[in-house]
Amino acid sequence: MRGISAKAAARASAAVLLGALTVNMPSSRAQASNSATGDAYGAFVQTATGSLARAPLATMDPTGMGDASAPALNVLGVLAAESLTSVTTGVVGENAASAQSGSTLQNVNILGGLISAQLVSGQSSSASNGGRATSNADGSTLAGLIVGGVPIADGVPTPNSQIALPGVGTVTLNEQIARGNGLTTSGLTVNMIHVRLKDVLTGLQTGEIIVGNANSDASFVR
Repeated sequence: MRGISAKAAARASAAVLLGALTVNMPSSRAQASNSATGDAYGAFVQTATGSLARAPLATMDPTGMGDASAPALNVLGVLAAESLTSVTTGVVGENAASAQSGSTLQNVNILGGLISAQLVSGQSSSASNGGRATSNADGSTLAGLIVGGVPIADGVPTPNSQIALPGVGTVTLNEQIARGNGLTTSGLTVNMIHVRLKDVLTGLQTGEIIVGNANSDASFVR
């Protein structure tokens, strides 16, 4: 998959760091002093014709690591995908905290081919040293993406790029939702493909489909 092995790389990196750092993992994503949290999932579906809980969902265990995978997922007529993997890692040390999460999928088909992609990878990283806190989506990518019959260049679309889907709703590519104060806390949610289904007459949202999700948060107070 184009050299992408987020699961193996994240585990190796976390193993080295965890040998020297003390991990403090709260059970929720709510930021606490000196914490690193994260999770990731391949897909989520909530529509009138079918639904899917966040899957495969990776959450951090007490050692600061977590992963999940599925050979395939299928919500008939709504979403199909193969080779799904999710991973999340985090460490809290004496001088800083950091978290990284990611999900990858292949051969994605949404709404009967209205949207398709050969590869989707959502990545989120956050770090804080008590004086500066940052987050980024480095490593995120879309390959072989086609929206409404129009090919989209491989790579990373501009954050929060929105495309209208006439009679259906909208799709946001590389959706990024940032949080934190930039000094002691920082967090980022990444949704590589986020479809919002809307009622044609009222414009009200009637459902959503998320593909390639990653969340990370880091908090550190000296």
